[in-house]
Amino acid sequence: MGTARRIATPARLLTGVAALCPLVACGGSDSTTTACAPALSPAPAASATTGAVSLALDRGSAPRGGRVQATVTAAGPTHLAAPCAAPVALVVVDHSGLHVFTEAPAATTGVPCGDLILAAGQMATWRLTWEVDSTLPAGTYTVDVVAGDAADVSLPVVIGGPAPGLPSC
Repeated sequence: MGTARRIATPARLLTGVAALCPLVACGGSDSTTTACAPALSPAPAASATTGAVSLALDRGSAPRGGRVQATVTAAGPTHLAAPCAAPVALVVVDHSGLHVFTEAPAATTGVPCGDLILAAGQMATWRLTWEVDSTLPAGTYTVDVVAGDAADVSLPVVIGGPAPGLPSC
């Protein structure tokens, strides 16, 4: 009589793969952790200027599910048309050009809009927030803002780390 052979059935393969998942996901041997993400190294605040408009971000990286605060400033002397329906627009684009977030709020009381004529030393400022979707893949995204009819200003932001509820590795 011959030796009995074990056949790798799909159920046995899946059991083996499931046992390895925690090791692959976190690089450790803790079998109680089923999913995690590497911690994100913080990147400093960033800023850029195009013409009279500048963009300042409170951070250059953020975790999925986090937020990035943007401050847009137009500095005089300049003239720009910033319609009150949406004086400033913030668009976040992934590496393929897909828009993953857009915010273009209407102006509220005290928010500069309309036909803005700023003399030397005068400024108009807007604040916007990108609430990073927790399902967004990790990677580098471009934050692009437009204030009225002025040229747009862009900065990169690295998104990574755990989504809320997931532990860091």
